Amino acid sequence: MISVARQYKKAFQPVFAEYGFQSYKNAFYRVINDVVQVFCLHRYRDGMCEFFFDIESVSLGLSELDTMTYNIALLRDAPFECRDWYPAELIDTNFSEVIQLTQKYVLPFFEKGIDAGSAYQVIRDHEQQIYGREAILFSGVKFLFCLQAKNYTQAAKYMEDLANHNIEAIREHMTWKEGYFGPLSREEKEVEEAKILRNQQKLEKVRNWDADYWDEVLKTGTAKTMSFLSTIQSGKGSKSRRKGTV
Repeated sequence: MISVARQYKKAFQPVFAEYGFQSYKNAFYRVINDVVQVFCLHRYRDGMCEFFFDIESVSLGLSELDTMTYNIALLRDAPFECRDWYPAELIDTNFSEVIQLTQKYVLPFFEKGIDAGSAYQVIRDHEQQIYGREAILFSGVKFLFCLQAKNYTQAAKYMEDLANHNIEAIREHMTWKEGYFGPLSREEKEVEEAKILRNQQKLEKVRNWDADYWDEVLKTGTAKTMSFLSTIQSGKGSKSRRKGTV
């Protein structure tokens, strides 16, 4: 049986090698200036495949290269409901459609976003193109890009929007859960309230701008990312499936 992952690596290696990308598990990645560019394959239990790409801040504290941010299938001509690819389709065509989309959209996206300032702009442009608006859920990395570029006013706005969104989402989830399953236990309430508190603390740090605190966030996240990248480049790898968060 032909391995989709193995054929994917073989088909995409020449596409990304020209631009200095390296491979790790199902991802191709490149570190350039203060950003990490990632393209990866996701295969689900039903066998269907999707491909995602992103530009991450080195300050994000990465511990895996497993993005699910921007789905290349949204750039297809096919309807949204048919966005996944069948393994046999990919192998029979040697990933031709995905490679064409990558060359037409993803590589120019990466070439435009080569540092914090340009990555911030290219991500905003992409979200406007795909969603018709900026995506709040992806505000964390845009916050870091603005922080790195010393655009503190915009950074504060992104963090405030994201923290308020998270607090509202947590409270809505608690209400929904109580409506279906009855009152939350004390332990469950404590877990959710701790999440709310963390977001409230971030709001406080933003509203009373604590430059030293945010400088430390950048330094700590960058050190974690570079340590992880150094580990995988040495061939040791990481078993973690978690990605750093702001």
